[in-house]
Amino acid sequence: MRRWIEGLIVREQVEEESFDTSLNQFDSLYICADEEIEIFDFMGTAAPAFGMVGTIVGLVQMLANMGDPKSIGPAMAVALLTTLYGVIFSNMVLLPIASKRKQLKESNLILLEMISESVNRIARREAPYTILQELHNFLPHKRDEFDDQYG
Repeated sequence: MRRWIEGLIVREQVEEESFDTSLNQFDSLYICADEEIEIFDFMGTAAPAFGMVGTIVGLVQMLANMGDPKSIGPAMAVALLTTLYGVIFSNMVLLPIASKRKQLKESNLILLEMISESVNRIARREAPYTILQELHNFLPHKRDEFDDQYG
């Protein structure tokens, strides 16, 4: 991005191929982000199932020691806690990470589109106010709410 802006300001030119090459590099970053999101989604979906595996292990321990009443309680605790841990880990750690990563990817994509659009418009020597108005369309309406409330 820095090279594009310097090219516009100092040399008053940006090579179209360099711009496109940089945009293609960003595409590979978004592919990696999609893979990360898929991994966390899968882990979030699978965590309760692993908790159920722990429940089965606890129940097997409990049934294996039915003759000893003192061992039933700890085995039952293992059975219940593993399910609880699987659900908590899924819903409070893994799925929120996947959701946040998805939001971050989308906001970065919007930012990249804004930068690309602004560099193209600067290269075409459009008026700054026109560029500002066009870039305003990319921003969410929360900016308008903020301006109304504080500005």
